[in-house]
This record gives sequence, structure tokens and C-alpha cells, in this order.
Amino acid sequence: MTLAAEGVVVRYGAHRVLDGVSIAAEPGVLLGLIGPNGAGKSTLLRVLAGIERPTAGRVTLDGAALETIPGAVRARRIAYLAQGSTVHWPLTVERLVALGRLPHRSRFGAETETDRAAIGRALAKTETAALRDRPVSSLSGGERMRALIARALVVDAAILLADEPVAGLDPYHQLQLLELLRTRADAGGAIVVVLHDLTLASRFCDRLALLDAGTRVASGAPDAVLSVANLARVYRISALTGTHDGTPYIVPVHRARDGGVRAGGGDGA
Repeated sequence: MTLAAEGVVVRYGAHRVLDGVSIAAEPGVLLGLIGPNGAGKSTLLRVLAGIERPTAGRVTLDGAALETIPGAVRARRIAYLAQGSTVHWPLTVERLVALGRLPHRSRFGAETETDRAAIGRALAKTETAALRDRPVSSLSGGERMRALIARALVVDAAILLADEPVAGLDPYHQLQLLELLRTRADAGGAIVVVLHDLTLASRFCDRLALLDAGTRVASGAPDAVLSVANLARVYRISALTGTHDGTPYIVPVHRARDGGVRAGGGDGA
């Protein structure tokens, strides 16, 4: 199942937030959306989720215009985790996660064994099972984010859209989440994730789409997109880059004043 944005334009009054952007979420691919603040990443993810209608261009799901697909069907096929999601109801973690199963149930249908098994798997995968009986309001920011990630995972949708899911997570849980998304993509899922951590993006994503000022300025393999020129031109930084035990890293060092980027000597340099 492929979710595609084709020539998407979004305007707020005279301000153009997205300007003719095209990307595709494809089965088996973990696609990272990267770029500086205000580049249009979150807006693009909302357009892909069908939450926001583009001013021009279109979004298709397996070739069909997204707006023509019934909402209940879309809810089963596309899971969306918003940036900085909040919970306004006095729910336990387990009940919050269970909300992700609603698209699979009839209007007044009771929770099934299949639902309960899916909830248990999502809690286990996000290491939130020990929190299942706690009110969401009692959680730390990182714990709440992991519970919200579990809610997105429990949908078992073919397509998962996640906006800065590692924000607020400690390094262990950042790695755990990206490993979860990597495994999901390897199993055939189509994943789009907004990331600011360039090392995580280069390490876990199959492809990257680099946005700047509402346009897609580069897309492709991480090593090509995260080039010396793009780091300087788009992010305006100099960085140390290299690999350690075969794993790439990018460490911002200076705000670029001359557009240059200094590359490291590899393997921990």
C-alpha cells in the first residue's frame, strides 16, 4: 500500500507553507522527513494523514484520491502520531492504547480477544506494560510519548506516520523506538517519520526527504541527502561525520559562517 503526495501546495493566506512537494510512503521503506524548523514537515505529515487538505496538488492511497476513501477505512490503513500529542481525558495507559483499536470495531462492538492481544503486544513493544494501570496524567513526558506510540502501533495499519516521536525520549527509548519502526518497515510497513536527530535519520532510514522553506530540496539515500553541501546550505552548520562500528554519525559542531562543513576521520574520530 503506497501513500503519495503529488505536487502538494499549502497556503495560509499569503504564506506558502508547502510549495509543490511530492513524496511517497512505500511498503518496506522507512522514510525520514528532515529539515530545519518551519520547513513544512509537520504540515506535510498532516496532509498525508488526511487531516489537512492541500491548497493544490493531491494525496493518493494506492492511486485513489485520499478524500474519496471513507474515514473508517482510512483509520484502519493509516496510523498518525501528531507532534507533542496531549491527552485530555482521565484514562489509564491501557485504555489510551485501546483507543487505537476503535477503527477495527463496529460502532457498538465490544473489545475482542484480537483487540486485547494487539494491545498487549503494543504495550510490550514500547515497554509500557508496567504502566498499563497508571493514569496518563501521572506519567512523565517520555512515558506519555511511549504510551501514545503504543496507541499508534496498536492500529496495525499498513502505513504509520509519526511526527517527532523521539522528542522527549531518553537515548535508550529513542533507539528502541527507531528499532521498532525499522522492524515494522522490514516486515512490509510503509513508515514516514519526522526527525531532527540527523544521526538517527542516517542510521535507521532507507530514504530521506529534506525540506527547506516548504520545498523538497533533496531526496534519496541518507548519505546523499546528508551531504556536506546540504548540511551547510540547509542546516547552516558545520559537522563531524563518520562511522563507528559501521554505524554513521553526524555531530553538529558550529553554526556555519562560511558555508563549509568539516568532515571527521571515521570510526569515532
